[in-house]
Amino acid sequence: MQTKLQSLKDAAARQDWQSALRIAATFADLGEHKAAIVRGHEAHSNARFAKQLGRDPQGDIEAGILALCARYSLNRDGSPSLEPKAYSLRSNCIRAARKALGAEAKADRDFTLTATHAGWVWVRAEAPAPAPQAPIEAPAPVAEAPEVVLAPEKPARASSEAVIAKRRLMLSEADARGFSARWLGAMHAAAAGELPEAPDFSKPTHVSGRKWLAQAVALQAAGDIGGLRALVYDPEGSTGGALHRFVRFSITALKAKAPAHAR
Repeated sequence: MQTKLQSLKDAAARQDWQSALRIAATFADLGEHKAAIVRGHEAHSNARFAKQLGRDPQGDIEAGILALCARYSLNRDGSPSLEPKAYSLRSNCIRAARKALGAEAKADRDFTLTATHAGWVWVRAEAPAPAPQAPIEAPAPVAEAPEVVLAPEKPARASSEAVIAKRRLMLSEADARGFSARWLGAMHAAAAGELPEAPDFSKPTHVSGRKWLAQAVALQAAGDIGGLRALVYDPEGSTGGALHRFVRFSITALKAKAPAHAR
């Protein structure tokens, strides 16, 4: 018997987003994406009523599709995303890794944690090659050492990169809930493969973001999607927000222009 989740993914693979949104809107556990998905389903079902409420039905539908893709790791064309799932909190990422590898799995031994532009991701650690065994010699008798009880480790404070990653994730989630009408045109143009223009950072208020913008422009010109995703910058304030939109729209446009096997 096919599950509702599989039916949702099948509908997305056919790019039948109306059916996919309708199925997803019935799920209780949609997290921070629930509002955008439900609003997208309502706009699909009754666009006239959405207009009476002062909403943009097409914008709500597009935001709902983006939220659906973010929730279930799908690309915009409905195909499964090959990127690992990102988590807003490091502790949630560790919990997911232990659920997949076993309760005794430890970070930096059985899996590695990385802070990306989307949040925290985990990757299974590669097993080290076995070392050549030395001849076994009889151990010399030694006195038994007293048992040492180690004090519990204090939780490490979040690094500045982790804080930045969390802020960028919050911006990505805000994007999924729907851009304002001001940015919907740029979002649709990027989805069609049109590269965005770099923001104007000539004013003194943007001096802190010029080095990041220069790196982002160079990566966009080189078509380096991986480099844009790995770019670390502070997305806070008007400078960070403009830079974040440029990076996000550049990634979307480059993915739309690239062949399917190269995404």
